[in-house]
Amino acid sequence: MSLNNLEHHVISNFTELKLPSRNLPATEENVALVGIKAALHIGRLLQDARLLSNIPLVEYKNDGTRVTPCDVEGERIARSIISRSFPHHDIIGEEGGGTLNPSRYCWVIDPVDSTNSFISHENTSAVSICLMYEGKMLFSTVYNPFSGELYYAIGGEKSRLIQSYGFNPEHSAHDLPLPSGEPNSTSRFVNIHPTPENNDALQIMIRARARGEIQKVLQQGGSPSLNIASITKGGHFGVVHHWNHGPAQPWDLASALHIVRGAGGFVTDREGSDVPLVGHTGTLVASMDASFQEKLLQLLRS
Repeated sequence: MSLNNLEHHVISNFTELKLPSRNLPATEENVALVGIKAALHIGRLLQDARLLSNIPLVEYKNDGTRVTPCDVEGERIARSIISRSFPHHDIIGEEGGGTLNPSRYCWVIDPVDSTNSFISHENTSAVSICLMYEGKMLFSTVYNPFSGELYYAIGGEKSRLIQSYGFNPEHSAHDLPLPSGEPNSTSRFVNIHPTPENNDALQIMIRARARGEIQKVLQQGGSPSLNIASITKGGHFGVVHHWNHGPAQPWDLASALHIVRGAGGFVTDREGSDVPLVGHTGTLVASMDASFQEKLLQLLRS
């Protein structure tokens, strides 16, 4: 499917190394153009680190999590691009910190969601950027620079996916969810994030698979935001993840939740209540199909 005007504009400008204009009004189109461009620039940084076999030096934060120069430089690049176009907006990020002020336009950046996957040369880390205002999502994107898939949502509009694969210079874009090649299939797959806290859920789903209630149980790992956003490609996938890193920060889940809900999907806690953009703790369950969502919740409650 062809790119729309906004997508064509942002990709053309990125390819031609054009920076966005200064002091832009915060229209939906301008916000999306700048946000997607910032994500693409971080993605290029991560791709270059891989292509040059430039293994980033790993350091450790005070909380014991890993950080690399790519994390820090990626956030710096995004902050520079965003502040050029929207100098009066707040910007916070996983590496540079900051506090979400609901009464102000606030950009939120996670330059490398799943640094562990990035440094181990897996292709399951992602760039996450969003814009929040008064508790609402104005824009969000989750970008996997290694698969060439960029998910995004603008306000209450339908979420979209931009794709660019391998050596093919062409891009395509689609409304989400993608049309199914097997619309009447009853196959259901579930991805359980591979952490010890999810062991109980994993065993529940393995037993459900043995009974034929689920056809495949995966443990993909990597970026939680990417795993959640990826379910928008079709109705057969679900995600179960126990969030155990303390209350979710603005850069942790908000972008993915916005994209899934903009595609008509569900992200709830174990009781079926919507997971909030910020502050979630405990189990979350995500899928694109209401009946499958309820099936996963029933299994977990059992």
